[in-house]
Amino acid sequence: MLVCGYGPLPWIEKLLQTLIEDYRKRSRDLILVPYLVFRRGMRDESQITQIVMRWPANCAELRRLDPSRREYEKETRSRIYEVMRDKIPSMRLETLKEKNPKLYESLMLDGNA
Repeated sequence: MLVCGYGPLPWIEKLLQTLIEDYRKRSRDLILVPYLVFRRGMRDESQITQIVMRWPANCAELRRLDPSRREYEKETRSRIYEVMRDKIPSMRLETLKEKNPKLYESLMLDGNA
């Protein structure tokens, strides 16, 4: 049984609205998929995939998605399965600050995260 969190986290909700050139796969795997599964309590793989895939499609305005959209979606579905099976939590904001300060700074610019 999955234990769900307590509602949205502003910094991750902002990430879903932020166009980034790099760190999209890691953001998907370490932040977005675990967040949607555990914090938001989503269980429908198609719904999670749809939300996650909308984000890199928008980011493609800055830089083309690599691998292809089809491969990215396949990897997304695989990650959803792994997160649900292994109960992998999302990366914490403090860890993001340490591991990817550039992305952290872009999310903190307006102070609403």
